[in-house]
Amino acid sequence: MHSGDILADSARAAQVWRRVTGEAAEPREPAPSPETGDAILLRFLEEEAADARFYARMAAKTSGAAARTFSALASGSRGRLQALRAAYYLETGETFSPSPACAVAQEPRLALRLRYAEEGSRGEAYRNAAASAGSPSLAALYRRYAEESGDRQEALFRLCRRMIR
Repeated sequence: MHSGDILADSARAAQVWRRVTGEAAEPREPAPSPETGDAILLRFLEEEAADARFYARMAAKTSGAAARTFSALASGSRGRLQALRAAYYLETGETFSPSPACAVAQEPRLALRLRYAEEGSRGEAYRNAAASAGSPSLAALYRRYAEESGDRQEALFRLCRRMIR
């Protein structure tokens, strides 16, 4: 059992005990406020910048079809980053500069597995953001990127299939 499991079980046990003894429940903290449109856009900008760096690093670490796939994914991320930068400028009047990169060395198969899951999550995040976007053009951009995320996930699946023969 992990320490997080023990803490969660302890907290649940304490809640049950308070109900049994009739003690007042602990005051709940207010739910975090949802991200604003600009914060969502900034998060996507940072994620696409990190993706472009990651895919470029993986292209350099691999060869053949894997390198070509990662190179194409890096190029796509750079294109999405540029479009999101333009949208951010139009929304805020400010330019975006990505946070400094933090190099993470990962074994290519593990990196591929993690990135596959992240692309699925990213697609869902883009779909959710499209539903609440403040402008129709930004909503359309988010919908397109949600679809592209599925395409990237499929490319990663095909790459994985080739790598684990």
